[in-house]
Amino acid sequence: MTCLPTELPAGQGTVPAGDRLWVVLPVYNEAGAIETVIREWLPVLERADPGFVLLVVDDGSTDGTGRLLERLAQGEPRIRIESIANRGHGGACRRGYTLATGPTSDASWILQIDSDGQCAPEDFPAFWQGRREHLAQFGRRRHRGDGWVRTAASRALALLVGAAAGRRIADPNVPFRLLRRDVLTRCLARAAAVDVALFNAALTVVCVDETAVRWIDIQFRRRLAGQSHYRPARMGRLASELLGWLVARHRPARALAALAWCALAGAVAVYAARNLGSEAIWYDEAVQVHTALGVHPLAPPFTKIGGLREAVARNRGDELDPGGFGILLFGWIRVVGQGIPAMRLLCGLLVVAGLGALAALAGRWIRSPLAPPAAVALALLDPLVREHAVEVRPYALEMAAVWVAFWAVDRFLERPTRGWALSLGCALAALVSARYSGFLTGGALAAALLAQALALRRTAPAESPRFQALLGLVFLPPLVVLAAIARWSLPGLVGRSTWAGGQMVAYLQPYTAAGLAPGELAMRALHNLTLPAVFALTLTAGLALGPRRSAAWAASGALLVRRSAIVLLLLTALLWRWHPWEPATKWSLYLRVVSTVCALRLVADGLPHVRGALGRRVAAVVALGIVAVGAGLTTERRVERSDVALPALEAIGDGRAGAMSDGAVAVDVHPYPALRYHYEFGALRGHREYPRVFRLPIDGVEIPRVEMCAARWFLTFDSIPHLEARYPALLFAADPVAPNLLRIAPRDPLAPCGG
Repeated sequence: MTCLPTELPAGQGTVPAGDRLWVVLPVYNEAGAIETVIREWLPVLERADPGFVLLVVDDGSTDGTGRLLERLAQGEPRIRIESIANRGHGGACRRGYTLATGPTSDASWILQIDSDGQCAPEDFPAFWQGRREHLAQFGRRRHRGDGWVRTAASRALALLVGAAAGRRIADPNVPFRLLRRDVLTRCLARAAAVDVALFNAALTVVCVDETAVRWIDIQFRRRLAGQSHYRPARMGRLASELLGWLVARHRPARALAALAWCALAGAVAVYAARNLGSEAIWYDEAVQVHTALGVHPLAPPFTKIGGLREAVARNRGDELDPGGFGILLFGWIRVVGQGIPAMRLLCGLLVVAGLGALAALAGRWIRSPLAPPAAVALALLDPLVREHAVEVRPYALEMAAVWVAFWAVDRFLERPTRGWALSLGCALAALVSARYSGFLTGGALAAALLAQALALRRTAPAESPRFQALLGLVFLPPLVVLAAIARWSLPGLVGRSTWAGGQMVAYLQPYTAAGLAPGELAMRALHNLTLPAVFALTLTAGLALGPRRSAAWAASGALLVRRSAIVLLLLTALLWRWHPWEPATKWSLYLRVVSTVCALRLVADGLPHVRGALGRRVAAVVALGIVAVGAGLTTERRVERSDVALPALEAIGDGRAGAMSDGAVAVDVHPYPALRYHYEFGALRGHREYPRVFRLPIDGVEIPRVEMCAARWFLTFDSIPHLEARYPALLFAADPVAPNLLRIAPRDPLAPCGG
């Protein structure tokens, strides 16, 4: 029997046509609950749209449910009944969706709920209020009132469906969903050939492919009456049928994505084998290690290792970074050990975590299984990323924190909860503690979040106070870290590296704006903005200046990335006089890392305009090309470190250099920290020639001339002409056995050398 009146009751069309609501309610043998369910939902639906339509699809009930529905419809003309032969829950939903989007429907929004009373009407207002910003909204059953077995089954289904579909799907078979009519129409067209009993779950996958879905936590109560029609064995069969459809549907893309991940994993394994085991350590790394040990890098041999307080104090005196990485390295050394391979492993793990966050962003923004591996490969195309992934310096922490922060802010905007607020706050805290350039990225994200809060005040005033309170939770961890930096790290940095007199940053001057003529300044800025490594960032910042599309767009996560890009470039330009802005150098690595996020956002915004099978194939080919090139470059990469000490020390230790007599080898200031590390903590630990064989600088003072005269060899970075100018009484000659180990001879054997 079908009861579908074509006219609304008088006085009930009081909302705009664009807000007309139809509700699809599939029913099967719910005589004990259906009347209560309908009566508790009617006032909630009426407040949203007085002219709503409640379309009840009776799926061949045999317990008197049909008679109850007829009686309810006689007293409430907004209830429409469609009776069909039994097709199961999915078939009933499909019939209801088809009618709600058909030619006789005036629906603008379609809500689907179930008839057993487990869907709570109190959850509906959040869906209705968010309809302007989100075209598809689905419930997420965090806790189910029907027992832990059903909860476990729902979560297992979500994991399996997400794995087969190639993206996260929180609750595929949830019976609480609100979709705009045009979105549902497109999804039904794409699912026209789908023939599975769990049609609602299949439709969820199609919807996630078609548009951005907002997931909202909902209550899920006990059934009002009766028992579930889905026993475990039946649910297992239905889930198998659904997964079979998913695998068949996604097989080509999933197979290519699996191959892409295998290629990247193999490339990273080769890269790790080539670089993680290296004992070479250059000056900055050696200083970083000694700082984390709480030891002055130019202190005498075998100085006692300090604790956390000494490590913090040493960072203030020796480093140009806030100190977050030093504290992390301090803990790592005490748990894992002082070996350079172990420390490189820490940096590699940080970068892998960051790349995981980047892959998660790609999976959320770009609806293709190939997107996550292509995003990782895109980052690995950058030689600076590959180089600093295993360097014992704060760059690894900064890279990881940038990617994790953008992922966390995206999740926070989707689900503004205390948990995600704290997660984002911790990511920002790690970012600002890694390097001082992290202040720029963190400041850009903070400014974009504040702009988001202002947009929310205009578009959803009711949600604004809660969002603002959560922003306080977001900013708490980075503010605490900034206070600690201001107390312990910043004074030492300012004291050593002020632009007026600090010698520690003089080598940065060629990359800053200080002293550049206006014309040269403009050309250098144009070059920096158009460098391929950061061009996505520049383009994203430019798009942020475009017209606002809508109120919903003003509060979107996509616009947050654009705002972050433009604020980051503005902050970089403002500080250019003091901080290097040269994307080809490591000091601007933060710009290159943010640019990878911007590239993903540009692709996500552009792909919906790519139509047809040819466009999809081209996109897949481009993604696979990026993976192939990124994996190839990663496989070939061997990081060369300028450790002048290790080759010379190996030669000395083997006796090949003939330098085993006491004090025969003088050591310049620059290679001294690396020399100390190798003999006190590294591969040469315990060798008997140290420190007897060496004349060592102490506290950064070069070896006196008279001491140099007594040495036979000199371990140094310096050039021979410069050394002969420093020590005019001496001659220096390169040693054929070990580079940077120079022979020393008096210029005049008869003259006093130290005079």
